[in-house]
Amino acid sequence: MKWKICLILILHVKFINSLGSDMAKQEFNDFVLKYNKTYSSPTEYDAAFENFAKEKLAIQAQRLKYESNQSTFLMGINYRSDQTFEQKKTWLGLLLEEMPTSQARALTNEFPSTSSNVPAPARIDFREFGYVTNVLDQGYFCSSCYSFATLCSVEGQFLKKNISTKVLSTQSIIDCSSNYKNKGCDGGYIESSFRYLIDSKGIEDFNSYPYEGTVGQCRYNNKKSVGSVRCYDKVQTDEETLKQILANTGPMAIGIKANFPSFYGYQNGVYDDDNCYGIPDHAVCLVGYGTDYSYNPPADYWLIKNSWSDEWGEKGFIRMKRGVNLCSLTSAMFYGEV
Repeated sequence: MKWKICLILILHVKFINSLGSDMAKQEFNDFVLKYNKTYSSPTEYDAAFENFAKEKLAIQAQRLKYESNQSTFLMGINYRSDQTFEQKKTWLGLLLEEMPTSQARALTNEFPSTSSNVPAPARIDFREFGYVTNVLDQGYFCSSCYSFATLCSVEGQFLKKNISTKVLSTQSIIDCSSNYKNKGCDGGYIESSFRYLIDSKGIEDFNSYPYEGTVGQCRYNNKKSVGSVRCYDKVQTDEETLKQILANTGPMAIGIKANFPSFYGYQNGVYDDDNCYGIPDHAVCLVGYGTDYSYNPPADYWLIKNSWSDEWGEKGFIRMKRGVNLCSLTSAMFYGEV
């Protein structure tokens, strides 16, 4: 263990010494060109470079853990690697309300049954069934993850039942659900989003009501609706039972704790940061599970769709360690019925 700590310290010193080097600056300038970055002043440029350099150091430290078999994921540069930890929090936006499952069922007027004697398959990936639409980007300044996660679940049901193959309008939830306690680009509730969809008796598609990443006037037109939501359920169970429920129902909107540097910087592999626990602050979509046998021992995982663009993670997805309730994954889970 001592040699690993020494190696990390040596790596740290070497990296600090290289911060002002031409190579480090060239890497940053390549990043600036790739993501079309602009900075208002030399001071802002220098601050962005410093953030980028710190991110590179964290990436190298995580790679050391990965290569010494202490972890099963890698971090990497993404389009927000020039920002501080605090700035990246706009990627979050899930709000939680205390609502017993029985109340959630009453609000929907129907409790959809998920009981089945069919055992859960060893793996499932709803992308292979065609139940998952393309990954989108909620943007820098709109904490609208709750809208993307909710509609991912609804899209899965629409695709599963051949109601619609279209990407649904996340913007309509941002603009139109303030009466349901949602706060537009300042965060919102999965439950409130479902209740809004039920009461509005429809949802437009993405092209009809496109995403803007800011709060605007509600312009929902029921005549342009591509389908409707009848009810939703709040799921409370353990991870093993969750496999069966997920396999029987389709994609779920869930809440996780994501406010960690390692999560923001995730690139690939099975995410297993032991520090990732706490009250959920980010909404994502659970779209499968499986086991990666390339690790020793094999790594069980949940497959999750994010809303941070396909430049983040594994083309917009993350595989998270399964069986330890990592990032408080089972704390807030919902699915809709159409």
